[in-house]
Amino acid sequence: MEIKVRYKRSLGITLVLASVAVAMDSFVVGLQGDFPFSLMSGLVTLFGGVLFLKNKYFTVSKNEFILYTLIGKVDRNYSFKSWNSLKIEDNRLYVKQDGEFEKIPVYKWLTNEADWNSLSEQLDQQHSESNYKKAPEKNSNQNS
Repeated sequence: MEIKVRYKRSLGITLVLASVAVAMDSFVVGLQGDFPFSLMSGLVTLFGGVLFLKNKYFTVSKNEFILYTLIGKVDRNYSFKSWNSLKIEDNRLYVKQDGEFEKIPVYKWLTNEADWNSLSEQLDQQHSESNYKKAPEKNSNQNS
């Protein structure tokens, strides 16, 4: 199973709308006969907004966590043995590396809420299944 976590859509939409406002300002400046210097910043903002809407933030599979740059290239890659090597604590994601949990540089406020919740539920499910398997069996001959 692989979980893809996207960027928060509202960030991309905000940037696209801001670029539209900058484009309208550039148009007005151009009508007045001046050079629209803000046009370049509007194009950069539009590009950033489209990237937030189009690209995924990170993916988590059974044995691998991949963090992507905003332009879609792999930034970091973490390998692990099982889902139990991942945990969410205080809205931050951690991975167990060399026996200790290491904070992964991802932030909940940048993620699509449904995707983050899906990841959180998957981790909760995997941890509860693992704890169930590790729980000692009760002896049925004991009296309470």
